[in-house]
Amino acid sequence: PPPPSSLAAPAASGHHPPGAAAQPPLKAPPGVPMSLTTEGGAGAAIFPVSLFVTAIADGAISKDCQQKAKERLALIISKIPKEQNTTVELSGSTLDLKMRVFVSGSEDAKAVSEYIQSHSNQSPAPFVMLARDLPMALLY
Repeated sequence: PPPPSSLAAPAASGHHPPGAAAQPPLKAPPGVPMSLTTEGGAGAAIFPVSLFVTAIADGAISKDCQQKAKERLALIISKIPKEQNTTVELSGSTLDLKMRVFVSGSEDAKAVSEYIQSHSNQSPAPFVMLARDLPMALLY
């Protein structure tokens, strides 16, 4: 079983691409144990993960964006799983919200984050960051 305070992700355990820096071990969100006992005494493990959450907005990707990044961002905008669409009620009206959820540190999360940082004054923006590093835990 994993140690009680942290669980090494593959990148943290030495399985990272050549030239890439090792990532620090992932930790369970506050208040979440690394393992749980279920009915019947069987154990279940917790895999901690951090998520990057962005909303897809009405803006267009800037023309000054590099072609490779532009293609990746266009796919992120166009390929929204239906499970990542929701509606929010604000001041009596309903707003359709299209979200994308990625593992923090993934190539897609990095692409969106870098775009947002380099185009912070763009209005309307194509992306709105909702959570840069949302701690979650998967039970398995």
